[in-house]
Amino acid sequence: MPLGESVWEFGTTNNKKGKADDDYQKRKQDTLGKNPADTTYININAKKYRDKSKWAEEKKNEGFLKDVKYINAIDIEQWLELAPTVELWLAEKLRKPTLGIYTVEEY
Repeated sequence: MPLGESVWEFGTTNNKKGKADDDYQKRKQDTLGKNPADTTYININAKKYRDKSKWAEEKKNEGFLKDVKYINAIDIEQWLELAPTVELWLAEKLRKPTLGIYTVEEY
C-alpha cells in the first residue's frame, strides 16, 4: 500500500495494455478530486502482463502523478502466499477448495 492518496483501477481483460492505457487516461481527465502530485495510481489486472514494469515506468515518467504501479496476477499470487489468511478468505469467496484448511466459522 502506498503512503498517502491513491487511486485504483481493476481489470480482467486480455488486452492488458489497452485497458491500462484507457483507465490511466480516464483518471488523468478526472482525478476524483485528488491532487495528482500527491497521488499514486495503481492498475491491477488479474492476468499476467510481462511489460507491466515498462508500462508503469512510462506513465510515471510523464510526471503527472506522484507514482504509478501495475500489479498483475503474479504479484497477487506472491502476495497471497505471504498472507495465508487472506488466501483462505479469497478461496472461500471464489468457492475454491481449501483441502483440510478451515476457518474459525467452518470449524
